[in-house]
Amino acid sequence: LQFDLSLHGSSDAKLIAYIVDHGMTPIVAMPVVDSSGEPILYPPGRYSICLPINQIELNSGKYSFIVNVLDSKSGVSIFRQQGLAPFSVISDSYHWGAITKPVRPRIKDCIGN
Repeated sequence: LQFDLSLHGSSDAKLIAYIVDHGMTPIVAMPVVDSSGEPILYPPGRYSICLPINQIELNSGKYSFIVNVLDSKSGVSIFRQQGLAPFSVISDSYHWGAITKPVRPRIKDCIGN
């Protein structure tokens, strides 16, 4: 996800991106953090931001992104853009749940034998 951001005012801002479904329900929250896991604080200025999303195993459906810019001190949303980069996931099967994560078991012992 790539976008340009221009921040004005006197406070730093932090960013959170979301993947939402067609009903605008947040499915994945992606707070923008530094290498230690702390929120990156953006002072006023202009930025070109690229968020590497990588692979996420979503169920079949229609999705898009929301970018929310929050005042770092108050936590109040100062800007929110929704409906960004809409996309669809198509699959031959469907599982009840927003995220499908196939798992392979590790079997140590057979119980009862």
